[in-house]
Amino acid sequence: MLYVPTGCGPASPQRAQEARLEAVESLQSALSASDFVLSVCPPHAAEDVAHNFLAHPFRGMHVEADAISPHRIRRIAATCAERDVLMLVPRRSATQGAGRRRQ
Repeated sequence: MLYVPTGCGPASPQRAQEARLEAVESLQSALSASDFVLSVCPPHAAEDVAHNFLAHPFRGMHVEADAISPHRIRRIAATCAERDVLMLVPRRSATQGAGRRRQ
């Protein structure tokens, strides 16, 4: 599995190493070698992360695993659909954000 360390917090490289993730130099290089994107980020960054990778010519699958509200999931799903990117939302992810404040 690949990850892009650019913009990550100071603890991310250690966690990535422990998870045996391979760092790549850019989002474009990660996307060109990938069939899917697994989004695991703080809820406030979910839409920005999605828009960042959707700005590239990626046509794989987006797995939205962030704990975000159903409303935010629908907005990201609409953007994915506009770009012909299939989006998968694990049930746990979709229900975690439902009881929290609206995002």
